[in-house]
Amino acid sequence: MRGNHRIVLGILAGIASLVVGTEAVHALRPAAVQIKQQPAPVRLIVEAEDFQPVAGDWQVKDFGTNYYASTLAVTFLSRGRYLGAPEQGEPSRAVKEIEVPRDGVFELWARYEQPFDYAVEFEVAIEQDGKVVFQRGYGRKDAPKLWPFRKGFQPQVLWDWGPGDNIVWEGRGSRVELKKGKAKLTLTKGPQKDAQSARRNVDVLVLTDDQAGIEKQLKNASYLPLDGWLTQAGDVFLKVANTDGGAPLAVRVGPCTEHSPYWVHIREWPTQLWIGKVESLSALKPEQCLPPGESSPSVEVGRFFDTLNAFQWRVAVLGANGQPLANQAVQLSFLDAAGKELRTGKFTTGPDGQVVFFLDPDIRRTRRIRTVDEDLEALLKTVSAFPPKGKRPEKYLIYGIMGMSSGIVPNSRTAELAQSLELALGSNTHPLIQLPEKNALIDVRHVATKDLKAYCEKLKQEGKADRLKVISLGDEIHIGGAAQSPADDPAFRDFLKLKKLTPDELGLKSLDDARLELKDKKSKLYYWSHMFSFEKSLAEYKERTDILEAALGKHVTVGANYSPHPYYWPREGQWTRAFRRRAMTLPWGEDYVWQVPEASPQIVGYMLAALRCGAREHDLPIHWYVMPHYPGTTPDNLRRAYYAAIGHGAKQINFFCATPLSVAYTENYVTSDAVATWKTIHELVQETGMFEDIAFEARTRPGDCAILLSFAQDLWDSDPAYNHERKCLYLALRQSGYTVDFITEEDIQNDALKKRRIRALFIVGNHLETATAKVIKEWVKTGGSVGGYAGGGFRNEHDQPLTILNEVYGVTDQKIERHDPVIMTKQHLPRLKPLDQITTEINGVKRKCDALGFKQTFVVKDAEVEGKYKDGSPAIVRKEYGEGVGMLFGSFVCSAYVRGAIPLRPYDRSTIPEGFNHFLPSDFDGELVDLVTAPAGWGSARYDVITNNPLVETVVMDSPQGVAVAIINWLPEPQDLTLTIQYLPNQFTRVTSVQKGPLSGVTRRGVVVDFKLRVDVTDMVLITK
Repeated sequence: MRGNHRIVLGILAGIASLVVGTEAVHALRPAAVQIKQQPAPVRLIVEAEDFQPVAGDWQVKDFGTNYYASTLAVTFLSRGRYLGAPEQGEPSRAVKEIEVPRDGVFELWARYEQPFDYAVEFEVAIEQDGKVVFQRGYGRKDAPKLWPFRKGFQPQVLWDWGPGDNIVWEGRGSRVELKKGKAKLTLTKGPQKDAQSARRNVDVLVLTDDQAGIEKQLKNASYLPLDGWLTQAGDVFLKVANTDGGAPLAVRVGPCTEHSPYWVHIREWPTQLWIGKVESLSALKPEQCLPPGESSPSVEVGRFFDTLNAFQWRVAVLGANGQPLANQAVQLSFLDAAGKELRTGKFTTGPDGQVVFFLDPDIRRTRRIRTVDEDLEALLKTVSAFPPKGKRPEKYLIYGIMGMSSGIVPNSRTAELAQSLELALGSNTHPLIQLPEKNALIDVRHVATKDLKAYCEKLKQEGKADRLKVISLGDEIHIGGAAQSPADDPAFRDFLKLKKLTPDELGLKSLDDARLELKDKKSKLYYWSHMFSFEKSLAEYKERTDILEAALGKHVTVGANYSPHPYYWPREGQWTRAFRRRAMTLPWGEDYVWQVPEASPQIVGYMLAALRCGAREHDLPIHWYVMPHYPGTTPDNLRRAYYAAIGHGAKQINFFCATPLSVAYTENYVTSDAVATWKTIHELVQETGMFEDIAFEARTRPGDCAILLSFAQDLWDSDPAYNHERKCLYLALRQSGYTVDFITEEDIQNDALKKRRIRALFIVGNHLETATAKVIKEWVKTGGSVGGYAGGGFRNEHDQPLTILNEVYGVTDQKIERHDPVIMTKQHLPRLKPLDQITTEINGVKRKCDALGFKQTFVVKDAEVEGKYKDGSPAIVRKEYGEGVGMLFGSFVCSAYVRGAIPLRPYDRSTIPEGFNHFLPSDFDGELVDLVTAPAGWGSARYDVITNNPLVETVVMDSPQGVAVAIINWLPEPQDLTLTIQYLPNQFTRVTSVQKGPLSGVTRRGVVVDFKLRVDVTDMVLITK
């Protein structure tokens, strides 16, 4: 072919499509259908990577190096390549010659990446007969673009989950009149004047006069309109030969299985196509099938192929009766648009009568035709060659290897390969593996509560219950309220009595007058109504859990996956209370942190700490998704997430899903060519077998620093900014070397501050139950240290003023000014405008700190002023109260601490370490962190590990057999550590590293062990007899 562009002309009723290449024309023309005289609309699709750079720094680049490269949502580029240029750079041109099929008026649409609030300016010109007939700029920050998810035409869109789906089309109103014949397209770019400019990543251009087709896309597409036009029409042809010498046969094909991300695009391809002596959109008659020795005509099949991602494509081989032929050989020839062979071979169907191919999104470039089995065979060969490192674990359960697989027919070669791959990667939950014996996972969300007992009995009768360990009640669930008045009013009154609430406290004459009140926020029944409603929901889950445990045994663990997205906000009710009530017995969550603008993957420890808080009372195991998606996360961050999960208490690890794309169901996969990711999965599983004898029985050492989780705070302050400050506080405490746990108001009212020997309590937000405030006040008086951030507990459960802690903080009044209800670290935080500035003194030196997101002013009674706003009013106060200390911060000071390490960059969803979503912040202010974590210091909180590098996290786990220390390096380079592990039993003296082996130079000093260790990404140190 002379060029790589293609023209797709939509055809009228009864005809699927007409594909016009530069040398060949193909049409599907049933005899009964006549082509109407009205010309078909033009869609001339020109891939940006097919432009020829002639000046400057335009470069053709591969998918994965761009801003948005993942496995889900709107993060795909057509044919896996694009034309890219730097943010500034030199003036540049790239050209491409096209063939305009007829005279007409067209629009020129461009598909490109648009980082939120950044300019990505480029220009397209069209030249005919030596004259420029069209010249238009694209990518201006203020220009309307076509956005996904039904947002229509807007200059900029900021998604609730962060700006990670920012691929757009632009071109409405870009009219150009062209003549039939040759034209030259020129892509140019120059310096950008906008202060916020990003790289220019151009994917594809479309020249079209198909206004009806555009309107259809705009009306019906729920993801990104116009993406449904992107197929490989005209690129691939199929010829079928019956060479087996048996009976007549035909084949049936249809659209590919889409993974961009799945079945969301508005396509115009036929649903099925039969190929025999002729091609037809309906089933062939017996006489139209191919007799032995005959071949079909060459049939265009590229129309069924996606360009946005690789895909499965099924070829069903049928007998003359139309039924699938199992284990049937058939010769298939794949040809390009010029008729040249891509591949010819004899293929044998599986038990379902199909040959399943795994094809590329740009076959005209790769010229590769392969089957699913061939892809799995190659991957199995790669995995089998990985060097052994440890052993298959026998205690930690490993799920999700080959999970969510699609289209694997039992007793097929594909099934055999998938099983071999699962075993080679180290799964211990495959039916062939009996270590541990009970390890199977099932999902019962589809079974009604009334039917659960019978369902379990059937499982036992069928012998399927013997290996059960994990039972799922759902995926990414949200537990909300379930109560209604008047039906639940009697139970609500019983709940109030159980809480020992009096009529006076509720503004009632008698508790018999109580009614559920879920709307009137001024009612004193509002708070308790919402709590009761939530408890009622938990009771419904508990009913299911109790049925499952009674029928299947107490060894089964019952849970449902919690998604922390988009804000990584562990609400007290769902993340802790549900497990305290044994509504479920398996705390369970997932880690998609590389998909959202979080500060660091280290935040996984924050979420696990919340689950650990819920699991503590009944010593429940934690099930955690460590997601290896590729494109998506990086191998190093996958490793960090895994060790963080183990260190923070997970006993069941789910690689949701370590499944190759060739057999994937939806967006949960790892591409087969991601060798580094597959190697990391293999290593992690084997390393688990090396440390599990100590770590599995161990429990994460409890912290004496506790961050409050409050049902009242969650109910009354529903914006996520408070949670952002809490996350930043968690990071600051961990980077200061403190061991951190969560604590609930229920815990505090049950005297947990004393029982758990908490030295420092941290309150983020302003709402507390009155009973909680009373306990905190007495605890501080006897030696505790409390820090209040962005509030500190000045509103009660009814959203009324609460003054109990005024005396602790040394203030008589306070006033709050709130802004910025949503803060996402890598998106909003660098862009926040300070509300004021705080001047404080650290180590005798005056320092300034921005007051971000929230401003609280105080009337000081007898507190020391530790920081002042610009006008001299108090911003940070501290008071010694009794034997303890109360400290109050009037702004998001922890967010200010983290902000210093977060650069201003376009947020992306990249798959390379250089991507901002994978950026590991390191430039933290070591002095400011002392200020924002000062309550821990005033409370003399302990250090379990003393290290020379606080950005390498250590998590201590204690067991009777020894101590395990998970080490996670949150820096991109290897680190040389000097470590002191404290509070060790005397009998544990041997120190072994999973990565380095037995360590030399170890010093034992009473309950302390000192040693040095170089850590690349992660390690597990075992201290044993």
